Amino acid sequence: MLETTLLKVKHDGEINAKCLFPYIERAHVYSPESCFTTEEDAVECELFWEEKLLSEEKKVNSLKELSEATENYEFGSFALEEHKYLLERGIPLWHLERFSKEKATELEARFEEAESSLSKAFTRLSEGKLDLYLELADCYFKGIVDHIIVRDQEIARNLRDAEERIRKRYPSLENNDLLQLVTAIGSLHSPEEFIPDVKVVILNSMDYEATLVSNYKKSIKQGEAFANRIPTILKFGLSNLSLSPNEIEEFADSELYAVLGSYAR
Repeated sequence: MLETTLLKVKHDGEINAKCLFPYIERAHVYSPESCFTTEEDAVECELFWEEKLLSEEKKVNSLKELSEATENYEFGSFALEEHKYLLERGIPLWHLERFSKEKATELEARFEEAESSLSKAFTRLSEGKLDLYLELADCYFKGIVDHIIVRDQEIARNLRDAEERIRKRYPSLENNDLLQLVTAIGSLHSPEEFIPDVKVVILNSMDYEATLVSNYKKSIKQGEAFANRIPTILKFGLSNLSLSPNEIEEFADSELYAVLGSYAR
């Protein structure tokens, strides 16, 4: 039997990484978040990690390598604490994103296209062209939501036969009647929508921008028209200027367009 725990966490800072520790302690196998990972990448990473767990000397050397590798990484302090603890506990890895090379390349290209739309959206916003901002920001939101859904479906797909593959990959676990698989994913992810037999633990609340993306995602799922998504996109624009979430939420939806226009000039 496989018991899967999905930890939803903000991948930022040592404090958030340490929230994972009580769950990692109980894990037989751990799956780090790994977007755009191919099957070949996953196998290579798992073998590399397995080699690092073989001796204390290799673990010490790995800590030095991890520290150097994550030094300039956006989520470096989180990843370093996460992997340091995995090393200390001797937990093997099993990736839940194992795309084909073609799918990984396509997904990354679509993500980069969404990021490009966002950059263009903010340029238009700085020029006071709010309608163009709305159009381009909508493209960004659509791209990000699609990216999240595709990855969630991939996680769910790999969970369906994870127990069989993990037991085959790690023979030392064959005699465990119950396998504990723990994975840490961002709070916007919802693979449980595609595979219900998992335990979901929310370790921290979403920040404001993530909440806006989540609201947009719900709007798309419910088939709402573009007009219903406009307030979310306007709030997103304001959040990237000088207003706090509390200040933004004080405005009525009908006021947001004019407010953003006044700040964008």
